[in-house]
Amino acid sequence: MQQKNMPAMIFHFCKDHATAILATVASIGVVATSVEVAVATIKAKEIIDEKVQDRENWNTESGILQPPVTKEEIVKDCWKLYIPAAVTGIATISCILAANVITARQQKSLAAAYALLDNGYKAYRKKVSERIGEKEELDLANEVIVEQAQLDDADTGEKITFYDPYTDRYFASTLANFNRAVGIVNREMQVNGYASLNDFYRGMGVSMTEEGSVVGWNMEVLLEWLGYAWIDFSLEPTNMGNGEKCYVIESMYVPGMDFLG
Repeated sequence: MQQKNMPAMIFHFCKDHATAILATVASIGVVATSVEVAVATIKAKEIIDEKVQDRENWNTESGILQPPVTKEEIVKDCWKLYIPAAVTGIATISCILAANVITARQQKSLAAAYALLDNGYKAYRKKVSERIGEKEELDLANEVIVEQAQLDDADTGEKITFYDPYTDRYFASTLANFNRAVGIVNREMQVNGYASLNDFYRGMGVSMTEEGSVVGWNMEVLLEWLGYAWIDFSLEPTNMGNGEKCYVIESMYVPGMDFLG
């Protein structure tokens, strides 16, 4: 029974690990191509040296001068030696291109799945907001975010103090949450074409605000002004005035109210 299923198992294994297999084959192909070129070059040099020696011997024995070996003659005598290297190189390039195509398809599928999940989540929040009220829904979402952040902090290290100039508030979070927030903002940008300031707060594990839902970043605006759609955030350490340090959150592009397009 297992022998009958073996071809199917091999097929599914290759399908599931196609990118890794192609990358491995491409890596081997790069080395093999270099070796083939080196071997062909050694053989070509031997042929050229022999041809030059034969011509010199002819000149010496006959007294009739022959023209030196030309590039055309070298190509004619040696090009076949490089066929294995060319075949290996083409196969290597094909593996690299195929791996890139598969990776692009996988990323597209993941983006589509995330967009579907995100749309469902937003639709759910909208229904909850209609049922219990917008303010109550926002408070409930904030409680969930804070509880999740508390669970995450068990593995993310010590909390530090952040200052948010957009809402003029201080809050405690971790560097891991900061990096997660940056990732969420830019992921929302790539999937939906925009991201709100509340998306950043969600990643930080702090309470969202009413102002945070009406300001944000738009992909088309970023492409127009920066040439690329990516928001870089930075942390500027400063003294709070009481001897304690805090980190000011800064972004290279200030969130605006026209982020929804």
